[in-house]
Amino acid sequence: MSTDTTRDPKGERAPVPDLTIMELGIAIVCTRTPTSAVDQVAAEIARWFERPITAAHVELPLQRLIARGDVEANASGFGATQSGQSRAEDAARALVRIFFRDRYFFDVAKLLEVRLVREDGNHAH
Repeated sequence: MSTDTTRDPKGERAPVPDLTIMELGIAIVCTRTPTSAVDQVAAEIARWFERPITAAHVELPLQRLIARGDVEANASGFGATQSGQSRAEDAARALVRIFFRDRYFFDVAKLLEVRLVREDGNHAH
């Protein structure tokens, strides 16, 4: 069961995570490296999109994630909460389904095993 806390206009829990691409990127960075400062988040997203992304571009979506309880400030930056990590994983799985539906040359089952991991080496199996 998802821990999504996004509410629809009637105040009911939304059936799917309602994240912008920027919010999803921020949640992923804050999950992988939970001590990221705003400029580090921006640099990572800029690398992924090959676009000039600055801290100013990240600040408003970051504040929305904090207000929803998906990201929280910690002693050295920002980290995703369990709820935020779960919502980001749900959104990432949905994107894989959208992009790779009916494409038999991809192993979609493997791609759907999306897990956001911290880059501290503890995710090796």
